[in-house]
Order: sequence, then structure tokens, then C-alpha cells
Amino acid sequence: MCGRFARHSDPRDFRQFHDFMGLSELADLAPSYNVAPSDKALVVRIMNSEQPIASILVWGLKPNWFGASKKTPPINARSETIDSRPMFREAFAKRRCLVLCDGYYEWQRRSSGPKQPYYIYAPTMKPFALAGLWECNEHVEIKPFDTFCILTVPANKDIGHIHERMPLRLPYNYYSDWLDSTVSGSELLDELMQSEHSDWESYPVSRYVNKPMNNSKRCTEPLLVADKI
Repeated sequence: MCGRFARHSDPRDFRQFHDFMGLSELADLAPSYNVAPSDKALVVRIMNSEQPIASILVWGLKPNWFGASKKTPPINARSETIDSRPMFREAFAKRRCLVLCDGYYEWQRRSSGPKQPYYIYAPTMKPFALAGLWECNEHVEIKPFDTFCILTVPANKDIGHIHERMPLRLPYNYYSDWLDSTVSGSELLDELMQSEHSDWESYPVSRYVNKPMNNSKRCTEPLLVADKI
């Protein structure tokens, strides 16, 4: 799964792969080194303008039919079953999005003691986009209430020793098709699942990142540098 991630690059840095609308307007958006479920994050989607636009959405998918339910909304969706589950099926067909980030965190189980958190990032160290879905819920107090979730796939050789799942990182040349609801999401996923998954690099970090309230560069610092807790 993917339960935390980081977006500390300036929103305008994402122009290196596409000059999405709204990035300049969000230039003052504060970095987040520890985005947790129910937090707001930087997402790109297509709305009425039919042009990809950067927006701030809440992490945890709440479809309109979810209403004002206090049930915990899903933060991840398994790619293997996404087109058959009612929670995700319509969004997968009509409301796909890009979740912009610099890296994510995963916790490795050990034979003894607490889980060890790792920071996982693209080998280029450049910001990237994860495959996501978004929804608008009109049955909550704050209207409109737009939310998203992140797609996951089986972990590859780079991540398998840390966790069995990983988020789906999209190659740059898939961004436009992923956002385009006229393009079959199932066909896109088939291509992505059959191709080599993205390469990743990782290193252990301090358990300082375990607390969602901790949101500073210290979250991403290697364990040998970060203060141990």
C-alpha cells in the first residue's frame, strides 16, 4: 500500500513534464514532507475546461454515494480489481488523476522490534506522478468536497524486501492518456502491468516520520543523518 508520501518540490517544478494549468497559482503552496490520509495534496485532473489543471484535493476517496458517512475512506485502490469494485469503478472510467509527489514512505516488518520506515523515490530524484482517481462529494458540510486515492500494484524487485505493494508511478508518456476519460483505463492498466514497473531507490529513515504531525525535511533524511528517536 501507500500510506504516506512527500511533495516538497515547488509546484512549478512539475512543468518539466507538462505545463499543467494552475501550477503558477499554486507556487506559494507550502511543501509537505509527510502527507497522511485526510491531508490535502497536489493533484492534476481534467474538469470542465477539458485541460489538465492542478488542484488541491483531500486524500481518501469519498464518492458522492458515500454521503456524509464517517467510515474511513480508502486511500489506495488495487489495480488488479479496480474496474470491478463499486467504490472505484466509475472514477476509474471517468475521473482519473495524477498525484504529484517526490517520494513515498513504506514500513518494513522486522523479525523483532518496531517496523522500519523507508523513503522511496525515483532514481532521477525528480518529482513524478502517481496514478490516482478523484471524486466530488456533494453530501458533506464543506461543498464541494473533492477527494482522491492512489492506485497500487504488486511490488517489484526494488521494493519487495520492504513491502509487497507499491504505488503505480506513471511514465511521462502516459500522463495525457491517464487523464483522458475517452481512453480505456483497463487497456492502459494492461499495458502498464505487462511492462516493466518503474525503478525505485530507497533508504531507511527515522521513525520521526511515524507521527503525521511531524512535517519537515527531517522526515526524508537518511537514518544515519537523522536524529534517532
